[in-house]
Amino acid sequence: MGGVTELRRAVEKAKKLCGEGVENVVRARRGESLEVPDVDWLARASELLSALANPVRLGILALLAQHDLPVCMLASVLGVEPSLVSHSLRVLKSRGLVASYSIGRYKVYTLAHKELVEELLRLLRSHLTKPGKR
Repeated sequence: MGGVTELRRAVEKAKKLCGEGVENVVRARRGESLEVPDVDWLARASELLSALANPVRLGILALLAQHDLPVCMLASVLGVEPSLVSHSLRVLKSRGLVASYSIGRYKVYTLAHKELVEELLRLLRSHLTKPGKR
């Protein structure tokens, strides 16, 4: 998968699955195309998004968007066990969202891609604070 397909050709192919009349729903003009998502990109994006699908991990990202913090501070502020924070940080680190550095005996965590995480959090807040959203 991946690449670009001509929209009219896609409509013709879809008739087998959708039935006649699909061309009335998708009015394809000459030269219009669909960009077909690359399978590898979809898999990588799904992995990244799966890292966000957890309240503790989202909380960690929201806190790290404000300040670099060690595990003990993250656990204390979030009200969860340090072992849960450590596990969550391993997941976030494996997805390239956080990095760490040492200060004395503390391992301090930081966002690896601050702009990306801040934008994701902003979009989530914006979407979820609209009327009618959970």
